[in-house]
This record gives sequence, C-alpha cells and structure tokens, in this order.
Amino acid sequence: MDSCLDMGSTKPERMIAYKRIYLEYFGYGEQDWIPCEGCGCKKSVDVHHLDGRGPGMDVIENLMGLCRACHEEAHRSPVYNKKLKEKHLIYIA
Repeated sequence: MDSCLDMGSTKPERMIAYKRIYLEYFGYGEQDWIPCEGCGCKKSVDVHHLDGRGPGMDVIENLMGLCRACHEEAHRSPVYNKKLKEKHLIYIA
C-alpha cells in the first residue's frame, strides 16, 4: 500500500526531523509523489539511513527515499545498500 511520508506521525521528533531534511533538500511537499530512488517505479514511503542512525547522521548524503520493498532489501543486503549509496551520491550531486 502506497502512502506519503507522514510528517505528522506520532514518531519521535528525531525521525520527523530527518524526513523534513530529505523533503526540504529536494523541494518536496508532504503530499507530493516522491519516486523511490532505488527502483524509481514506486512511491517512496521510507527515508533510509544508508550508514545508520545516530548523532550527525541526519544529513542528505545519508538519507535516501525508498519504497518499502527497496528499504527492506537495503537492510537485508549490504551489497544492495552499497549500490544504493553509490546511486544516491550521484543523484544528489
């Protein structure tokens, strides 16, 4: 089921902040259709931390919009996550 990035969720403020960073960098609004950076053919519903979470990690180089399937694969496969990171760094350049 496709859904927008939920900026009004009850999740912790830190999670909202990193979503806001991603949306603002690309100039997306809360209700915009945001393509998955992994497969490009589905709506992005998750913001993935390519190199993990923690202090100083909520930067655009570490944040990638993914559909649920690509997000789950990124967590399952370090090789796939590395390919996503390479793709993302080109995308934001």
